[in-house]
Amino acid sequence: MVILSLHTGGHDGTAAVFSGQDLLAAIQLERMTRIKGDGDCVPSAAIDEALQATGHQRRDVDVITLSRSYFPARYFTHWPLHKHLVYRLAKRLTNMGIELAKRGLTNADAIFDKAAFLRDHGFRSDVQIHVYDHHLSHALSALAYTNWNDALLYTADGGGDNRHWSHYLGRDGQLADLRGGVDPLERPPQVDSLGLAYGYAT
Repeated sequence: MVILSLHTGGHDGTAAVFSGQDLLAAIQLERMTRIKGDGDCVPSAAIDEALQATGHQRRDVDVITLSRSYFPARYFTHWPLHKHLVYRLAKRLTNMGIELAKRGLTNADAIFDKAAFLRDHGFRSDVQIHVYDHHLSHALSALAYTNWNDALLYTADGGGDNRHWSHYLGRDGQLADLRGGVDPLERPPQVDSLGLAYGYAT
């Protein structure tokens, strides 16, 4: 199974190719464009480079995972027609996580046109698309590089998916969210970012 994982940024657009849980290749868009932190787009050049490095093409992809990040407005289905037309003409980028949080939604299918995304980017129509949680992905990537049976995982950054930090407890093959398991998109907007505070201070 060929899995393509994408981060479409506000910054650091990235593509990674997995076979099951094995990472085969990963590349940031900035390495292709030579623009530091490049990522306000679907990282097409990084997608093709990562796939080529593993001997695959877009038609070989079986699963795509997406961050709840920025996408062109044409992939969003929830706006009235006049707003939709204005946003498309302006080539507006829209943050999926923010749009979901505004509406108290957690399922991207409610506002995101996955079929159009697949069609526009040359993937098969039967490719599964999954949307991943920002901080859970940080926690899992840290856990993957340990052999611990018990682990306390803490993440903190500028923010993602209406969350700026997280605590998880890994034990007996399970990962428990110590914040109570409530999806952060169901909460009011959060303003508790240590990462942003550090950035402003430095």
